Amino acid sequence: MFTRKGTGRPPAGPQADSSAPRIHIGWRQALSMVYSYASKRVVEQLRSVSFIVAFLVIVQVFVLRRPILEAAAVAAGIAAVVVGLAFFMEGLFLGVMPMGEWCGLHLPGKLPLPLILLFALLLGVVATYAEPAILALRGAGGHVDPWAAPLLFLLLNTRPELLLLAISVGVGLAVVLSMVRFLRQWSLKPLLATVVPLLLALTAYAYFDPNLRSLTALAWDTGGLTTGPVTVPLVIALGLGVSRIVGGDQRHVSGFGAVTLASLLPILTVLTLGLVLGRGLPPPMSEAEFFRPETKERVVPLFGGEGGLKAYSLRHRSIDDSLYLFEGDRQGVIEFLVETAGDPGLLERYFGGLEAFRAVLDRELSPFERRLVIWRSGGLSGSEAGARAGSLILRNVRLALQAILPLTLLLVFVILVVLRVLPGKLDEFFLGVAFSLIGLFLFSVGIEIGISRLGEETGRSLPMTFREISVPEETRVIRPFSPEILWPVATLEGGQAQYFFLESDSKVLVQPFDAEAYDPEAGTYTYVPRRGPLVDPGRWPAGLLLALLLAFVVGYGATLAEPALNSLGRTLEEISVGTFKRSFLVQTVAGGVGFGIACGFARIVWDIPLAWFLVPIYLGLVILSLLAEEGYVNIAWDSAGVTTGPITVPLVIALGLGIGGQIGVAESFGMISLASAFPILSVLAAGQYVEWRRRRRLRRA
Repeated sequence: MFTRKGTGRPPAGPQADSSAPRIHIGWRQALSMVYSYASKRVVEQLRSVSFIVAFLVIVQVFVLRRPILEAAAVAAGIAAVVVGLAFFMEGLFLGVMPMGEWCGLHLPGKLPLPLILLFALLLGVVATYAEPAILALRGAGGHVDPWAAPLLFLLLNTRPELLLLAISVGVGLAVVLSMVRFLRQWSLKPLLATVVPLLLALTAYAYFDPNLRSLTALAWDTGGLTTGPVTVPLVIALGLGVSRIVGGDQRHVSGFGAVTLASLLPILTVLTLGLVLGRGLPPPMSEAEFFRPETKERVVPLFGGEGGLKAYSLRHRSIDDSLYLFEGDRQGVIEFLVETAGDPGLLERYFGGLEAFRAVLDRELSPFERRLVIWRSGGLSGSEAGARAGSLILRNVRLALQAILPLTLLLVFVILVVLRVLPGKLDEFFLGVAFSLIGLFLFSVGIEIGISRLGEETGRSLPMTFREISVPEETRVIRPFSPEILWPVATLEGGQAQYFFLESDSKVLVQPFDAEAYDPEAGTYTYVPRRGPLVDPGRWPAGLLLALLLAFVVGYGATLAEPALNSLGRTLEEISVGTFKRSFLVQTVAGGVGFGIACGFARIVWDIPLAWFLVPIYLGLVILSLLAEEGYVNIAWDSAGVTTGPITVPLVIALGLGIGGQIGVAESFGMISLASAFPILSVLAAGQYVEWRRRRRLRRA
């Protein structure tokens, strides 16, 4: 999210006029005013989320003809996202942003430059933790297989705090570099010519490293997670304050470029972290090789210890396949489950909560073993629904506190201890902090139960336009099932396959027989339906083009709904004296985002390395930037930050994870990075075209 303007509110501080007479109003008038004000804020957030959510629902239900699972929960999650964002943004404007602006305006006169830069570093770090889009990475780890992408699995599942620290340090360094740039009045071009080639060199190196290759897409996507409604206004406010040290009119320099650096440097720090951690990890391998007894010592670090490996194996494999971890003793499995059930911390760490633990007990243990585990662990209290709800609430309360409190404490410390002033309107500040906590909690819950589910469901269903896909949510168990109903069929290779007839919805289907789905002891067959393709397989390009068109519309429409894009367009129209129209910028950026998401979809479908896209695109961007005027360069690179709003990022990441899970790709990130790259390219190219037209008109005149 990008904005040049401030919060629109006077900074909280000792200059606030406390002598103004108070106006007393009745409680009905107060409620009416609050309702009117709050409804406007909710409607603002509803506008930003309505198009992309409505479009995904229409695609899922009417185009792909797939129902939305747990539609009530998804709808409640979307409502929580809208209300949560309204609370969060109001809390920022009411409490956090005025304090940040106050620090930016008054800190340069109190501290020497080195301490100001230290504060800028800390501000960038703690502000990143408060970015709503960062929450999009929380559930992504469950889609990564440890044998296919060990380093990616480690950072998303076992050590997510390291990944978040690397991202936040990158933003902190970007803030420091922005401050120095404001002071020295540096052009953005030399910085781009230095940082971008370094990133491309690391990306090219990562392409030849199996572990780093799987991290590349995630690293480039993190650049889109950091330029949200918290970081950008604080950075710009601090930059405006620091610029006063040297004086002069630096509005043109300090208004733009900070977003670009905050997008690029986290990529550098995440790739550097991957270089450090990747050396001690095993390379990607097959699933069978990963779970061999002789590989055990090499893969244990991926799970933070032997207990994590045991729990992962039990959750994703059978007890018989996991016995080698317990020295072949089934009683060792029981002891491990009893120990885990008796420790809530281990239960959450190993299994993610009571619901997943119960699922393992029900699937793998006999009734006697199940009762034994429950009895020896003191009982598994609470229902599954209650445990799930309790875990959801506690987890998201903890996330909200971890995000908001560090930023709040840093600002309070600087104002009270460093600046040594007592700001006015402290009640507004603490009310704003409370609103931010409530809003981020609701937003986090809504992302988990609504936005991410909707994006993943649509992503899993989208490949149905051009290929047949499995539908595990419609799994049925056929009982009794007898092999006598199977029919042998000859194959073109000279072999033999087996099929059976199945009646479903008054239709008779011919289904291939899967020996692994048949349980001869129970006499049951687990039937997983398959759907698609929607387009005739003989015309496969049409189905793929339909999927690419839908992906394009998702990016295009979601970008048009971003309020900051119109603000950026007005600014560019003012700077270019009407030469570059606001509507032209909006359409250019939206088209670039749509094309980038379509390319990201194609990359996942064909499993193309992201480096093949990024290296030529960013080399072209550097060349175009060196040729373009400074104003266009700053706005073009900052336009990438406009496309990564707190709604768009989680939806696009969930969409990519859903597509990758259906296609079977080891890592399915990268859509955000391409959605950020193509707008820069389109704006720079459009800027060159606008300047060419202007020069031609001048020559004619």
